[in-house]
Amino acid sequence: MVKRYQLRGHSGPVADQIIKLVELNITLGRDLSNNVVIGDNEVSRTHARLSWQDDGHVIQDLKSTNGTWVNSRPVITASRLTVGDKVTLGKVSVFIYELVPEPVTDTTRDEETPEPFDLIESTMAMPAWQGDALAARQVIRARPARPQMQPDEALPESEQSLGRSFHQKYTASLQAGDLEGLLSQYHPDATLLSIDAGVAGARGIAKFFEQYFGGVGSFKATPTGKYVEGQDSILCETSVETADIIARVHDIFVLKNGKATHQFTCTVEVTAKLTK
Repeated sequence: MVKRYQLRGHSGPVADQIIKLVELNITLGRDLSNNVVIGDNEVSRTHARLSWQDDGHVIQDLKSTNGTWVNSRPVITASRLTVGDKVTLGKVSVFIYELVPEPVTDTTRDEETPEPFDLIESTMAMPAWQGDALAARQVIRARPARPQMQPDEALPESEQSLGRSFHQKYTASLQAGDLEGLLSQYHPDATLLSIDAGVAGARGIAKFFEQYFGGVGSFKATPTGKYVEGQDSILCETSVETADIIARVHDIFVLKNGKATHQFTCTVEVTAKLTK
């Protein structure tokens, strides 16, 4: 049986987080381009890297400001991790490296078919707002799905559903870096939740996008075509391409009268571009 590992938040801003290590190479840091984004000002933008090697992981510090530590010893070169090791990023964010617990088999239930909304449980693991994300998932599952629509560009705006129209305007505003256009698509008291942020109201959402635009620099945002629509909720995927990476971003929007009351956003995959 292949061993699977995870980082369990022990103390600091990461306390109680569970990060399953499923990629061969995983970067950790404050910047949104990392596989694991850590909301801690003592953590560098790109702080450390975990790499799969010989049925386990090695950790490497990426010239961070406040250092990476394993069992209180600084990581100078790539260091092999063993189960139970205490990994500290910066000054206060501490993880425990451990095996993923084996699931308990329930023989009384038939295996359920995975649903697209299960990405909320598998990729959005921040305890501070996981409950809200799961509540939104239940809202969407409880509503009948609309028939699959034609691609956005094939329909005039007058014939698009509110969800399709919202997504088209949202992506266009995101691509253009149009902060005012983005804010016009949220209710004044809307909530936006991501791996490293939880904001509410126009001022908080504006600050979130200002930091996002400043962090990624020049980028291209393109809908991938993966889209599911409920009665007043949508799940969509967007490809965000910068000079260095291509990221797949999943968003759930809960809508009221064509504007978002809630948004749950998560980067589910980051691919580095090959450099010549």
